[in-house]
Amino acid sequence: MFSSAIRVALVISALSILAISLRAQQPRINEVVSLNGTGLQDFEGDFPDWIELYNPGSEALNLLNYAISDDYVDTDPWVLPDIELPPNGYIVIFASGKDLINSAEFHTHFKISSEGEEIYLFTPDGNVADQVTVPELSQDKSFGRFTDGAPTWSRLDIATPGASNSLSNHIKFSHGSGFYDSEFSLELFSLTGDSIYYTTDGSVPTPMSTLYVGEIEIKDRSDEPNIISEIPTSHQDTTATSWKSPGHRVAKATILRFASYRNSAVNSAVYTCEFFVGSTSNRYTLPVVSLVTEEGNFFDSDTGIYVPGQHFNPEDSVWSGNYFQRGIEWERNVHISYFPNDGSTGFSQDAGVRIHGGKSRGYAQKSLRLYARKEYGAQYFDYPLMPNRNIYRYKRFILRSTMGGWEGQSMLADDLAQRLSSGMNFEHQDSRAVIVFINGEYWGIHSIKDRIDEWYFEYTGSAIKDSVIYRNEDILDYSKLLDYAEDNDLSNPENYGAISEMMDLNNYIDYQIAQHFFINYDWPANNLTAWKRSPAQGLWRWVFYDIDAGFGTPNFNMMGHATHNDSTTNWPNPSWSTVLFRSLLENDDFADKFISQFAEHLNTYFQPERTLGILDQMGAVWEPEIVEHSERWHYPLSFDNWSSDVDSLKDFLKERPCYVKKHVVEFFGLTSFNFNCSDATDSENLDAVFSVAPNPNKGSFSVLNITDEDWENLEIAIYNVNGSLIYNRSGLSLPSNGSISIDLGSIADGLYITELRSEKRVERLKIIIGE
Repeated sequence: MFSSAIRVALVISALSILAISLRAQQPRINEVVSLNGTGLQDFEGDFPDWIELYNPGSEALNLLNYAISDDYVDTDPWVLPDIELPPNGYIVIFASGKDLINSAEFHTHFKISSEGEEIYLFTPDGNVADQVTVPELSQDKSFGRFTDGAPTWSRLDIATPGASNSLSNHIKFSHGSGFYDSEFSLELFSLTGDSIYYTTDGSVPTPMSTLYVGEIEIKDRSDEPNIISEIPTSHQDTTATSWKSPGHRVAKATILRFASYRNSAVNSAVYTCEFFVGSTSNRYTLPVVSLVTEEGNFFDSDTGIYVPGQHFNPEDSVWSGNYFQRGIEWERNVHISYFPNDGSTGFSQDAGVRIHGGKSRGYAQKSLRLYARKEYGAQYFDYPLMPNRNIYRYKRFILRSTMGGWEGQSMLADDLAQRLSSGMNFEHQDSRAVIVFINGEYWGIHSIKDRIDEWYFEYTGSAIKDSVIYRNEDILDYSKLLDYAEDNDLSNPENYGAISEMMDLNNYIDYQIAQHFFINYDWPANNLTAWKRSPAQGLWRWVFYDIDAGFGTPNFNMMGHATHNDSTTNWPNPSWSTVLFRSLLENDDFADKFISQFAEHLNTYFQPERTLGILDQMGAVWEPEIVEHSERWHYPLSFDNWSSDVDSLKDFLKERPCYVKKHVVEFFGLTSFNFNCSDATDSENLDAVFSVAPNPNKGSFSVLNITDEDWENLEIAIYNVNGSLIYNRSGLSLPSNGSISIDLGSIADGLYITELRSEKRVERLKIIIGE
């Protein structure tokens, strides 16, 4: 039996302790802390690492000329002073690097690596009295003998400097987190015999929780009623991204958290296990991320970060709610476990979590930002989170919601744009699709994505994190760049040379090309991040991210959008946001480079054979999970809806290259452009099939058929940017060069999508309400 094996191990440990006590005594390294964050403080108020020595004998030991080192061949180890270590006594030595001895404390001249290393104790004559290989430890966790002086070492949940290691408990359990085909009985064993308490709702166990008295039955819970899945997580309206009850019992895992207590005081870590049993064991083709937290951290009206809560204002329902609160005050503790789809556990640790994003914070399914901090334990997420980066250590990452897309509900747009442009000369976000559970309930598909911050630039090798500054952090410096572009004639080679010493022109050109190709309509006034190294070193560079507004009507002319010059426009392209590009285009060298690089990228990165192949790969990864996700969130509305929107992405990737060629040729008045359209998108298909006039307008406009083809049995639908239908007429006829008048009445200003659908084709066009 499991528990019998543990008892045998304890008996062996006890016999080993007795054997040690009977032979000639030497001091022992008894406990080590290599990442002291909030534990033992020194006389200067610092929290150095420390090493505890223990005298296992019945007589006092003098430590004069004993020495400690982290190097076996150290010619200058740290030497202990003339001090008596009483029988069964302890002494703590700080490994601070301060190299001092005073009446109260001892400090070595070396520190202990938080990643783990060897520690040696030498006798006065230079022999090794004791040694230990310290593994990498979480903050305030220790590595110690269990029990004091015994040959068996263990990670100790609670450090015990100057006291017996038996005060710190360690709990063994018969089954680890993961996937199990059938139900089983879980056993827990307390090494010190202290009482174990556990919970199954994500809360931290206390002496008021359930007392462990025997085996716990772990079974398939999917037929149990939903709990947190029935809590509204957004303002409820008719939009596609508004919260709706799943309407069925979602898949569930068993969540178990347990800890031991002695005299009402916790003396172990809080352990968290997640068990996917029966119907959830082989259910998912994607990796699974499990988040476990106190329910109130996410769903309490006062403190929950995932609900409308106390900060919701019905008069500002789109931009208010607890989920719009920011900063460390709205960061919550969470336990995160990552399970690759091979049955293993990638990593499991405590972390911090916040809501991430802009307007999408108000959607039912939200993006989450995860933080590794020493306050939670591990300082990093030590795992290769991103599939296309050779990086194994992260400080932060994003679990991105699937609800951000403007153009349909394929949920792939941003991930696809990032993947297609990987390799171009700008920083971008890698991604990995995963299934998320929160407190054991299915929460649907998310994308793990890079968090663009100073840590990102460091781990990608772009810059040392402390040297990075951003446009929004040093707006004055960035404004100097824009002011120079506006106040100086950049067709002048001297002025062009000067601005080239302020910005990375090649990066900027590639960045512009990608934004143009994918039609990122919510740009450049929004979703614009520029960065540089410290002012004395760096050139401004731009980061490609958040392409949720991309992949619109393939014939949309971004040359006009990106050169718009109207100081009265607030969004999406006020004059300040386009002045740099407009001014640079006045320089022939820049224009020539922009044109040639655009042609080159159309022939490589954006070549349909490549882009369609990558889309097919991504679609195949997501497809098996769409039905369950759709049933959970009602977004997309159905598998057929998702499939249709993926087909629209395919059409975009086929058609967009030739539209881009047409727009660039027309804008620059070119007679040649080094890109040949494919047969699937030849020039006879480039002309628009309908237009809207006027556009922008105040809600009244005409849909114009600008082809020689009559449209029969036509349906006209108008959607807002959230995908909600706001207008629909069917059974219409629209003759060649004819028109249909539309009056939307009183309608909010903003961006809308007009869709014309017949038996043969579907065409879409963006319109702007509000002049």
